[in-house]
Amino acid sequence: MKIFYRITCAIVAAAALLLSGCATVASSLKDEAEKGSAEAQYNLGTAYLTGQYVEQDYGQAEQWLRKSAEQGFASAQYNLGEIYENGWGVAQDLGQAAQWYRKAAEQGLASAQYNLGVIYDNGWGVAQDLAQAAQWYRKAAEQGHAKAQNNLDIDYQNGEGVAQDYGQAAFWFRKAAEQGYAGAQDGLGVLYFKGQGVAQDYSQAAEWFRKAAEQGDPVAQDNLGKLYQNGVGVAQDGNQAAYWFNKAAESRNAAAQNNQASGSDGQELLGAFLQGLADGLANRNGGGGQQHRSNNNDHGKPNNNASQQHNDAPKPNNDAPVTPIQPAK
Repeated sequence: MKIFYRITCAIVAAAALLLSGCATVASSLKDEAEKGSAEAQYNLGTAYLTGQYVEQDYGQAEQWLRKSAEQGFASAQYNLGEIYENGWGVAQDLGQAAQWYRKAAEQGLASAQYNLGVIYDNGWGVAQDLAQAAQWYRKAAEQGHAKAQNNLDIDYQNGEGVAQDYGQAAFWFRKAAEQGYAGAQDGLGVLYFKGQGVAQDYSQAAEWFRKAAEQGDPVAQDNLGKLYQNGVGVAQDGNQAAYWFNKAAESRNAAAQNNQASGSDGQELLGAFLQGLADGLANRNGGGGQQHRSNNNDHGKPNNNASQQHNDAPKPNNDAPVTPIQPAK
């Protein structure tokens, strides 16, 4: 009983210390912010936005981030753009979101450049402009932003905002794929499968499909299942085909469910399979149309040709949401 009591007391003491520490940090941030420090205003606004050190309060977040943003603090401008894009504590205003993203993007912030690209790509709060979208994707991509690289390669693959160029598509797909971005890994597999921008290589296609499939990408799982079903790039294996079709079906991939329903005995003619796979990749979006780029939170891009509908980047910035709080100086 005494041991339990001591443990309980220790937990309570630690919690009290933590709360005290949070209150101290919040108080320090507020003092600095009220003195006009743009960095402290940003940190305080971010704290309110995330609920770190203080109770989450979008109204306070908007107020302090705006003060910092108006002083030209790029990360605050970016977070303020997210607030307006998502309607966190304010009326959603995509025009305001675009305005603040642009300010941060012009200062070189990659996540803002990417989000601004998505804004132009979709015509959210601005006139749709695919050339502008590609321009901003490139700026972010050149800084190593994987989702921007993925969107830029899709632009080159489909000729959206840039001249169609499969070589450039392969270049940027590889950049994003090597960072572990599943959609780009699948897209690169498609290029190897079709021999677009790279020498046709079914083994390489299988390798990249596998990388994406192992991350849970249902389209890549379906594509890998088809390769095993037909013995293309891999040894024919009905069990492996069924395994990957099942994985894709579990992810509610309609194409994979159809494959599963029709059986996977691996006896299709190769020519029919190749066409079917190409068609399946092109219809990744479930019926055509743009693949919704993700959420602006590091949105993702619609790949109409053979890429993926990536929902790992939807409208609030999930990939690069709020910049982590930095200690106030």
